[in-house]
Amino acid sequence: MLAARRTDAAPDPVSGKRPPVLLVPGAFTGPWIWEDNFHTGFSAAGYDTHTMAFRGFGKGWRQQLSIRIEDYVEDLNQAIDGLPEKPIVVGYSLGGLVTSLVASQRPLPAAILLSPVPASGFSRHLLAYGLKSPLSALKMTSLSLFPPARHLGKAPLGIYSPELSEETGRKVTRKLSREPLGGLLATLRAYPPGKPFRFTLPGR
Repeated sequence: MLAARRTDAAPDPVSGKRPPVLLVPGAFTGPWIWEDNFHTGFSAAGYDTHTMAFRGFGKGWRQQLSIRIEDYVEDLNQAIDGLPEKPIVVGYSLGGLVTSLVASQRPLPAAILLSPVPASGFSRHLLAYGLKSPLSALKMTSLSLFPPARHLGKAPLGIYSPELSEETGRKVTRKLSREPLGGLLATLRAYPPGKPFRFTLPGR
């Protein structure tokens, strides 16, 4: 269910012990998305840095069929509880949405959201994206049904920074994997302020 990797960073001589950092991946990705970037940077800065994967990562569609956003929330809670101290949680994309849902229910030293799925839902953005580039929208949505679509042509519009080389973009795109449909549907849903996402925390 969870895949964790740990790097022991040297203690910071000025500020002393720091909370660990937990990196939460976005849709279609796993722990590999943090390699040679944030994982390296946080570790070099003296943080004990961890990554995780949501359940169903790398599995077939039958194994992913019953997975919902509530399962992702449970996965993140389990990853947090598996660390010796409460971590700084860094969530990207869909992982940013899950991080915000968890942070609304329990205290964390800090929560950092990188290009998170908006709590207002992604449906309007998806419609605008589809009108601007129908092929890109088709590629993004087809990844859950037909992962080999990632090999077809260029990467979807706007998925990478303009500064990223085409070669690097192709390498990353080839690593994208099927995302459970329940996780993707959760991005279309709105999570209104004042009405926190409801889930139970076993043993809490």
